Amino acid sequence: MTRGLGGLALIGISSATAGCGVRLEENAPDIPFIPRRSKVAGEDLLIGLVDKTATLSALASAAAGTDPTARLLVDLHQTQVRVLHDRLRATGVPTAVLGPEPSPTFPADATTVRLREAETAAAAEAETYAGVDPSFGPLVLAMMAQRQAAALALTPTDIAPAEPSVTQPSDQAGSLLSPEALTSLGEVSYLLDVILPHAAEAEHALALATKAALQALTERGLTALHAAPPPPVLGVPHPTDIDSSESQRQAIAAALAGTVAAYGRALAGLAKTRSRDAMTTVPHELGGLVDWHRQWGGTLTPFPGLK
Repeated sequence: MTRGLGGLALIGISSATAGCGVRLEENAPDIPFIPRRSKVAGEDLLIGLVDKTATLSALASAAAGTDPTARLLVDLHQTQVRVLHDRLRATGVPTAVLGPEPSPTFPADATTVRLREAETAAAAEAETYAGVDPSFGPLVLAMMAQRQAAALALTPTDIAPAEPSVTQPSDQAGSLLSPEALTSLGEVSYLLDVILPHAAEAEHALALATKAALQALTERGLTALHAAPPPPVLGVPHPTDIDSSESQRQAIAAALAGTVAAYGRALAGLAKTRSRDAMTTVPHELGGLVDWHRQWGGTLTPFPGLK
């Protein structure tokens, strides 16, 4: 009889514990009827990404005194830390495993060069996260694109762009552009053609460089989709003042923002593939688009392409 009561008591404890939503940590001893916690796929990598992002924020803070982009990156990376930390906690990662939000520090004499190198190295690690849980995939893809865009934004205009070698384009490079993003690229190219005859020297040079880069991206996208070139774009709103540099910049920036958003709407599907191709291609393509958007007056964001 005692043994039977003990078994009933154990079942009662198990039911009460499960009913309260208690989940054991993965290193806890086995207790009958109470399941171990299953780790999120790539959990250790994601926790490490929180720490690495906090390090970037601290490095940006140390370099912020001399560079406006570094000042922007401080809050941007802190937002990434907070969102990723909270998302991990919401999926059931115990506080004891996750820990508090990290807050490392660097000496105040850290340089923009060091920050640019760190952002470049972070983007080059993108393929490491190919196997993470697909629910985290869009966040990680967007963060890697941000790293690429930050590295480009921190590159002085008189030297070559600091693109991570693993994402550097080539004639054989593939593309993950969606049909929607390709259509948006056509609209940007159309607007660039509209403003070119009216552009001042600075905008003219920027428009030519942007058009060449977007044309190369479009060709890779069409090849990847085995698609024919789309018909000419018509009906895109022109700048309010075609001869105004400010109006030209606003129009192109708005169009590029639409392209970034279109690319971002495909991230969830790309994340489900859990492929190295996605993790190496998206940072270059989306990060490059974000940088062109910045050059026309846009602002870097924590998760480009995501709302």
